[in-house]
Amino acid sequence: KGYWKDSRDYAMLCCFSAIMPLLAVLAVTESFRSSVHGMAELEMTARHNLQQVLLIPMGAISGIDFLLMMSALTFLTGAERINVFRGAVYLMVPWLCTCVLALQIEKYVRGRDGIWCCCAVGAFICGISLMAEKIRETVYGSGKFYIWVIAFFIFAVVLAKQIWQICHEIESWNQNLYQPG
Repeated sequence: KGYWKDSRDYAMLCCFSAIMPLLAVLAVTESFRSSVHGMAELEMTARHNLQQVLLIPMGAISGIDFLLMMSALTFLTGAERINVFRGAVYLMVPWLCTCVLALQIEKYVRGRDGIWCCCAVGAFICGISLMAEKIRETVYGSGKFYIWVIAFFIFAVVLAKQIWQICHEIESWNQNLYQPG
């Protein structure tokens, strides 16, 4: 009836999907840590520009997140119950959604409040991923995968736009990020 025959497969997928938002929160909030600790002005006087200061740590942590996701995919595909593309989409959608929301929060909410809001969003999406096991046929049913693919592309485009804005519209980010919060 469903995509998987064993309910343990759903549990493993939901567990891995629930970890992804927490990894995304780590990637985004680490990049904005300097503004929380009052180091923003010092970083702005450094020889590296603000884009490098924000995007390099985010990219490094995102790379680690990607490696962890690939490790999770090996467990999901090991039993050949899910293909790599489907598993990657199921894992990436919560990560992308959290990144998009956390970057938006970091743009407008300064300081420690922004980090707490990002953590709350990550925990909320984590909770949704854990609850998905209870309604697995509704969430992961074979006919529902196209919704996951659409969500993947929407979140990927929005995240790319946000990163582009960080790179090219740095003045507006400067005003919002590096003010005392």
